[in-house]
Formats: sequence, C-alpha cells, structure tokens
Amino acid sequence: MFLFCHIPKTAGTSLRVSLEQDTSRVLLNDYGVDNQQTSLAILKHQYALPSAFGKDVEAVRNIEALNALQPFGIYGHVPVQRYLSLVELDKVVSFVREPISRIISEYRHVVRINKYKHDLLTFANQKRLINSMSKFLNGAPWPMFGFIGLSEQYTDSLKLINRKYDLHLSERSENMAPSKSVAQISEQALEMLNQLNQKDIKLYNDIAQQFAWRVRLNDSDPCSSFVHGGYSYNSKSDALNGFAYVASDDLKVGIEVRHTSGQSTYMSADRSFGLGRRFNIKQDGKIGFAMPLKGRSPNEFSLFVKSTQQPLPFLSL
Repeated sequence: MFLFCHIPKTAGTSLRVSLEQDTSRVLLNDYGVDNQQTSLAILKHQYALPSAFGKDVEAVRNIEALNALQPFGIYGHVPVQRYLSLVELDKVVSFVREPISRIISEYRHVVRINKYKHDLLTFANQKRLINSMSKFLNGAPWPMFGFIGLSEQYTDSLKLINRKYDLHLSERSENMAPSKSVAQISEQALEMLNQLNQKDIKLYNDIAQQFAWRVRLNDSDPCSSFVHGGYSYNSKSDALNGFAYVASDDLKVGIEVRHTSGQSTYMSADRSFGLGRRFNIKQDGKIGFAMPLKGRSPNEFSLFVKSTQQPLPFLSL
C-alpha cells in the first residue's frame, strides 16, 4: 500500500488524477471530514470513530478495517505520520515546492475558490501554514521516504516514480490557477514569508539537492543506486550519527567523512540504528553509522556516499 502525502499546491492533484486513470487501482482519499473528495471508507473508519487523540486525530483509528480493503494507496492532505502504521516507508510518496511560491499559490487559491478576504500575511501567519511542508512530512526522517519529487520538475519526477515503482503514469496538469495578471508581492511581505518559513526553506533546499542526485544517478551509465541517508549531531555522545542504505538491495553503504582541511576518513553504514529497527528498514535495521567528534565542531565535516559522492543532508533527528 502506498501513502501519497499531498501537500497543497505541489502538483498533487495532477498526480492523483494520473493514478485514477487506471480504474483497477483503489485509492482511498483523505482530504478531511468535510471534503467531498474524501472516500466513504475513510469517513467510516477514520473520522466516524471516537479516538483518544482528540478531534484532529493524527493516527489511524481502525487499522484492521483499512488494511482489509487492500487499497493501492491512501491519498490526501494528511501528514505522513497519520498513516505510517499502514505502509512501508519506501511506499511514502510526496512532492514539495519552493516554499514562498507555494504559500503564495495557496493564498491565491483560497482567495479565488473560497473567497478569502484577508491579506497574504494574515493568511501566512496561521500556525498550520508556517513551515507547513515540514509538518506534512513529519513522522520519520524525510530521506527515508520512498520518493519526494519537485513540483517545478514534475515531468522528471513522474519519470522517476514510474521507474522506481514500475508504474506507467501519464502526465496531467490539474488544479492550475488561471493565467492572468496578479498583484505583485512587496519585498517586505516576501521577507516576512522567508522569516516565517526558514525550516521549510532548508527542507526544500535539501530535498532539491537529493532530487538532483537522484536524476544524476538515474541517468548515469551504468545506472548507480540512489542512497537514502542523512546524519545529525548528538550532543550527548559528541558524535555524528546517521543512516544510509539503498532501498533496492542489502549492500552496506560506504561513507566518506570529509574535513574542512581536505582530509577524509571512511566508515560503513552497518551499525544498528533505532529508526531502522522501528520502521523495519532492511532485515536487521543495521543501516547506521557514528563518528565521535572528540570536541571538534560538526560544522567542520561533510558526509558523502563513498562510491558516488552523493552528499548526505544534515538533519534534526
């Protein structure tokens, strides 16, 4: 089963329509209890049941019933963490978009469709909309998800999805704003949006870098394997801890740790990793690595996949 996390205004409607072209696929849509796009099964098994999590539940309420339906996937404006108990991380798919253009697009959408009356900054200052992409992708480190595409490179993203999952989706363009002149956004407003969404800006830049490497490795001859990986600084152990693995095979990934002096050390991602065990990544969860810093700054180091030089992103784990 797939989980398609549809972040608003990131080409998610186009992908859903492409998936729905094959009527043999059963997609369960979750766009909220009051949205007509939401499937009856989701209304019955997710929203109609009481829950200890409260009204805005962020966990599956009836796992057995949804599993019994054997859908191809669940699709909608829902955070990844809601349905993580139903899917493998490699079957989580989403798209992101440059954060400032995304929030402006969402604002113009609600003005056009919902007749929203307030200004852009009033809209963007709502808690749910600040760093909203990060909130949608919360639940596990984003590099562990199967595929995150870029709406700005939708054609290439769709090709990669088709290749990774052996699908044959055709490109569609849905829910596009009408082409007409729009009011310019002031520099002051743009600066405020940047300040509000620093977390999303870093997230987007990191995902865009990894996407570029996914394209590069996919186009290489011979085709090289894309590595799902990332690392963080553990202040308690004064070490860089991380994970790295190839979704399609069990080979252990070699890591190059490069110091600002130009010197490199090497290690293998073959240690037990807590999130690897939690999410059943590989048979043994041994996808981790650790390097003691011995008082050195984590900013002095950059990490790469040894065989391809694919950089690993720095995360907040």
